[in-house]
Amino acid sequence: MRKVLLITFSLVILLNIKAICQKQFKEGEITYAAEWDLPSSIPSSISESLPKEIVMSVKNSNLFVPMEIKIMGQSITMNVYSKSNPIMMATCMKVMGRKMGFIMDETDYNNLMDTLKVEYEYLDFKKEIAGYLCKKVIVKMNGTTSEVFVTDELNLPNSQYTMTYKGLKGTPLEFKQDINGMKVRMKAISFNEKPIDDSLFDIPSDYKLTPLKDVKKSGIGY
Repeated sequence: MRKVLLITFSLVILLNIKAICQKQFKEGEITYAAEWDLPSSIPSSISESLPKEIVMSVKNSNLFVPMEIKIMGQSITMNVYSKSNPIMMATCMKVMGRKMGFIMDETDYNNLMDTLKVEYEYLDFKKEIAGYLCKKVIVKMNGTTSEVFVTDELNLPNSQYTMTYKGLKGTPLEFKQDINGMKVRMKAISFNEKPIDDSLFDIPSDYKLTPLKDVKKSGIGY
């Protein structure tokens, strides 16, 4: 059970993608292409069950991301709810019939920011992503190096997935995350403006949500 939770938690962090709520796009769906690179210790069945596209529902500062995968023969559902003002993220997981999850508040966010050392190198290289001109940025964070493509054409607030990019100039539309050796590269491929019902962003009351600080104390946190 603990191994299932460890793998699930790492995937949850990877799948908690940036909430896109911009001036021209207040409500609708955003689709990301996902490319996965998992350690050899992770069963191939898990890799095969991971989605190649991830669709987010967005309305103003609200974000909802549904997900269903299979881990060690078990069907895992992970529904992620987040808000950017004030910062909040709740992940509701159904694992082996149990409804549980964790919740992060603004205090958790600020504590995480205090642990990060981030540097950016802005390059001249540019390319178009989902209709927006983006420039390449080299990110050095706590001893690791990655790249991200950001656009100045959108004014989008950060959410739990890109919150580690503190001080970054521009909005990330393509980026790579590495949590416990589980890597994913995300790239925005479409913006579909459409009405979204408010009830979609309501957190279910039948899930037992543990504060993130308590999850981290258990040894399953990041």
